[in-house]
Amino acid sequence: MSTAVNTGRKAVVRRRTKTTTQAAAAQYKIAIKYILCGALLLLGIVFMAAYSTNLQQQNNTLAARNDVLQAEIDSLNEQINDGLRRWKRLPRKSMGWFSRTRVTTSPFGMRRNKEAVWRTR
Repeated sequence: MSTAVNTGRKAVVRRRTKTTTQAAAAQYKIAIKYILCGALLLLGIVFMAAYSTNLQQQNNTLAARNDVLQAEIDSLNEQINDGLRRWKRLPRKSMGWFSRTRVTTSPFGMRRNKEAVWRTR
């Protein structure tokens, strides 16, 4: 608050100074604000750490599932390859067919690969 004193020439404004209790109360309010901001910051850090831990756990779970699926894919690939090998051997064994390419000897004694059509012996 201010009061104006008329001295005749100019108006002089005198301001009241804060009392020691008012100054202490102002410092107390500032300290409370800093403490609250610090507490909120620490609380945010705790929640972010918990969220980070949750994400890490989900990541580990997905990695384990990925390993299981990759093992199943490898097993299925092996079964497919085994079935293809059996399928390629089937005509030769049961029907006497030969493979797509065979080595023949030319009249001049040179060996060469010749495309052959699937036929019986």
